[in-house]
Amino acid sequence: MFGDLMGKLKEAQKQMEQIKGRLNNIYVNAESTDKDIKVTINGNRVVRDIVIDKALLINGNTEELQNKLVHTINKAIEQANKLNESEMQGAAKSMLPGFPGL
Repeated sequence: MFGDLMGKLKEAQKQMEQIKGRLNNIYVNAESTDKDIKVTINGNRVVRDIVIDKALLINGNTEELQNKLVHTINKAIEQANKLNESEMQGAAKSMLPGFPGL
């Protein structure tokens, strides 16, 4: 009984690692309202790229830049969270079919 459970746990752990590997290569993009900041983040919520329009930098309004950057990064993280949760939930359903709450 415990051997079977340990085997299932190891299989689940292996599947989760595979999902994390796949999520490293799935990207979401978010833009600021004015589209002058673009953030790319992967499914594991690692920021991969930030592009800031030069006009925003020339403007010199540091507070505006900071606010837009924080907002856009948070938007990207929210999208990546949804992607991550969806992937993990799908894996949990396939590993534990019929388990209540999944």
